[in-house]
Amino acid sequence: MNPKFKPIISYKCSAFLVLFIITNCIYSQDSIRLNLVHKGPFSTYNFINQSDSAFVKIGHENGIPDSPFFELKPGLKDNNYLVFVNDSLALVDEVKSHKKHGTWLRYNSGKIVKRQHFKNDTIWSEQTFHPNGLLKSNFKLYPKYNEVNFKSFYPSGSLKQSSKTNGGTNYVRHQYYENGKIKSREIINSGSVCIQNLFDQTAKLTTTKIITPYLNKTKEYQNNSDNDSLISYHFKNGKFNLQYSKGNLKQWKFIPTGNAIEVSEYVMHYSRNKLSDMIKESRLVKDEDVNFDGYKDKIIIPKLGSGANQPFSIFLYNPISQSFEYSKTLSGSSLSDNGPDLDSEKKTATYTGSSGGGIYGMEIIYFNSYGQIKFSDLYHNEELGNYTYRNGINHGSYSFNYKRIQDIEIIDEHQFITDLPLNGNESIYIPFFDWVALQIDANNR
Repeated sequence: MNPKFKPIISYKCSAFLVLFIITNCIYSQDSIRLNLVHKGPFSTYNFINQSDSAFVKIGHENGIPDSPFFELKPGLKDNNYLVFVNDSLALVDEVKSHKKHGTWLRYNSGKIVKRQHFKNDTIWSEQTFHPNGLLKSNFKLYPKYNEVNFKSFYPSGSLKQSSKTNGGTNYVRHQYYENGKIKSREIINSGSVCIQNLFDQTAKLTTTKIITPYLNKTKEYQNNSDNDSLISYHFKNGKFNLQYSKGNLKQWKFIPTGNAIEVSEYVMHYSRNKLSDMIKESRLVKDEDVNFDGYKDKIIIPKLGSGANQPFSIFLYNPISQSFEYSKTLSGSSLSDNGPDLDSEKKTATYTGSSGGGIYGMEIIYFNSYGQIKFSDLYHNEELGNYTYRNGINHGSYSFNYKRIQDIEIIDEHQFITDLPLNGNESIYIPFFDWVALQIDANNR
């Protein structure tokens, strides 16, 4: 950075001021200047040039100006914008295609307190810092894998917390004492079950909690001479396993019924070192390799609903943990009663659905040989109106739409508009899925 833009912040205010440092300065720079005036406990900001208010907005608290921050207002051109307060650099921002871009830094009293990195207006990473300059927290987004990693640290620099979220539903968090020993471990699967292990400062397991938010219940197991503490649970070899710290094992077997099996959801009760099970709801379970990674997964289908779409949940087998993990991305509903249509040769999972009134959709998910999603093709129709009455039959306009999604971005899309006779849902269903078949054939050439 040009030395003349080195931040020297000699003022104090009630809120942090944001400093944005641009690593690749390819545009000109606009300077915006403010005066800071202290009035008792509050700070008042005045624009040297009132027209600069088009770029910088002053926050207010209880009607009193609080602190300046940069705002992407309509028509803002691509540029680097520098904001000075009392001749000290406070904000630097790069605007690219009217979006936040590059690295943004926040300083307070000359010390860095936050660093953020943006790409196309999306935050990809963020670090915050303690007053002593050491890292306080570190957040990083991995859109390709739909994963968020987060770590926090004590002022001494030792790890305080580490967490990973996948798909927004599967969550693993570890917390540590400042001496480095583990303090707690939490595993949340699809937001429905939480296993929480608590440890003392010697890393000895003291308590295990099973929390089921959807039942609003918590079962607690103390690790003492009268009660052997539960430390994990998982599915293995067709059985639901509860593992205890003393090595005891309790299993519930699935009931086989041909290619599929009926299983039950269990609610766990505690009574003097004993777990009992209670059947809550019967469900159909299919063993299929849904993501084509060589391992059998589980498709759990509840009792048939009254609508056209059959909901289902998919649990992917994790060979490392030897457990089945809920997949929000692959779970959903379909017109089929058996879950998604799987094609092992093409490595695809196909979902079809209807929202009623002749509106249909299809999604085809393509996998690689490692069980990861390569891309998804989405098809749906939309009613446009433009109704006419011809030859004794009502007609209406419909659009047939296609999108290809890769790493949460649209990489291809097109639309076909047609006029259809409105003579029952079949008059819409058949032309739409015939069009989809042609698009699939064209995509596979």
